[in-house]
Amino acid sequence: MNRPVTKAAPILGTLVLAAVLFLAGSANAMLDGPRWPAPSFPTPKVWINSKPLTLKQLRGKVVLIVFWDYTSINCIRSMPHWERWSRLYGPDGFVLIGFHTPEFGFAKNVSLVKDAVRRFGLTFPVAIDNDGKVWDAFHNPGWPTEYLIDKQGRVVDREMGEGDYELAEG
Repeated sequence: MNRPVTKAAPILGTLVLAAVLFLAGSANAMLDGPRWPAPSFPTPKVWINSKPLTLKQLRGKVVLIVFWDYTSINCIRSMPHWERWSRLYGPDGFVLIGFHTPEFGFAKNVSLVKDAVRRFGLTFPVAIDNDGKVWDAFHNPGWPTEYLIDKQGRVVDREMGEGDYELAEG
């Protein structure tokens, strides 16, 4: 079975740069590569650890959108890193939002998702995307995938997969 090739270092490097630029008040400067407006999407009705959030209300903040499923081993291995980023950069205005989009029908059970959030110690906002509308709006290819959004609401990086976090953070 082939595992997707991952590049943890670029997303972390971009995340660190975005956090530094956020603190400096210029998160839109110096980020290389193509940018496109983050897609609009319906706000999910069920949220864990937060009231409902929209990208419009988060304009002016650096946002990391993460698509995940609690049944995915790749996501499970990524969770401690997402939680770390949320705790480390959150006080500076960085927002990480996890969109739980289930791969399997049983993973649509909100109680099971809430239990997983508790078991894995996730404190960042989690939205339940059971109908896949947010996933579709981003044309998301798989789990986990991270989208870094700048202060102007533009996607500046997308990374799919997991791995090499210790190397990237070291």
